[in-house]
Formats: sequence, structure tokens, C-alpha cells
Amino acid sequence: MEIVQGSDILILARKLGDKKNANKVILGKEYKISSEADSDTVDTFDGSFETGGSKKTTVGITALMKRGDKFAETIESSLGKVKYELWLIDIKDLGTGSDSNKFRARYLQGIFKKFDQKIETGNAVEYEVEFNESGGGLKYGYATLSAELKATLENAGYKFHDTLASDPGIDEKASTSATATSTADRQSTAQA
Repeated sequence: MEIVQGSDILILARKLGDKKNANKVILGKEYKISSEADSDTVDTFDGSFETGGSKKTTVGITALMKRGDKFAETIESSLGKVKYELWLIDIKDLGTGSDSNKFRARYLQGIFKKFDQKIETGNAVEYEVEFNESGGGLKYGYATLSAELKATLENAGYKFHDTLASDPGIDEKASTSATATSTADRQSTAQA
């Protein structure tokens, strides 16, 4: 079994009801998912007993601020007012059968309740948001990544390789530097 890496998880968000593709949270740095259930104690003549309480799931996201970051602006201006959908997608957990070409995901509906921005001289500006689930709980399933998002991910180095011998993974960073080195070698040989 392979260990899940933080870089394997994408978080996509969209306003609830919008008929457009969900957008990746840009320059995400850290994500935290916290679920907890509480219970109530009821006193009776026969003693106390616990009743089912409520379950709460919260997602915290820390991201680097990018100039013109519309996602951050939208979240900050809609705090506590607008419901969103959130997907946490494992891009290395590909589905099978009717879910082939889809990826294992967690799905929530809720509201962004907090926006913090951290600004320090000499460092990148970060922002933190907190998302509180309020749409019937955390659900598991498989999600589709749009062709546009897949292309963006592949350009950033998130290329998925299959387990078959016909699709071996390559170290794309090493391949790029080897190509640059061999090009430089050919140029210096041609000049000599």
C-alpha cells in the first residue's frame, strides 16, 4: 500500500448551485480536516444516559496569496452568507468500473466562517480560511476532473501514470534537466 502524500490531495470549491466546473484552491499549502461528534446526557429516574448528538466537520485551508486571487476575494466577501461545495480529491486514487476516469473524493457542503491574512515583511502573503460543513455530513465517492484542470495539473507536474508496464513513470524533473544538459553538450560540441 502506498502512503498518501499531501501533494496528492486537491481541494476544489464552487458556490452551491453554480453550473460551472469547480476551481482548484490556488497555491494551497496546508489543509486540515477535523470531524467531531458530541452527545447529550439525559438524566432519568434510572440514571444518566447518552443520546446521539451532532457531528461537525471543519476544513481549514492555508494558501499563498497570489496577486489578483479572485478565490480569496470571493471567500472573504461571502463569509457566513454563501453556501459552497468542497471536494477533497486524491489524484492518485483512480476509480474502476463505472468510476473509471474519476478519483476518490470526499464531498461537503457548507459555509466559509473565517478568513485570516498573514502579512510579514520579506515573506509570501498567506491566507487561512475555515469551512464549516452544514449540508448533511461528509460523503465519500468519486469525482471527475475537468479536461482543463487535468491539463493545468499535468503542466504543473501532476501527471498520472497507470500501473501497467505500458505506462512507466519517469522522473520528469530529471528528464527536463537531462534534455537541457544534452542540448548544451550538443551546442558546445558544435562550436568546437
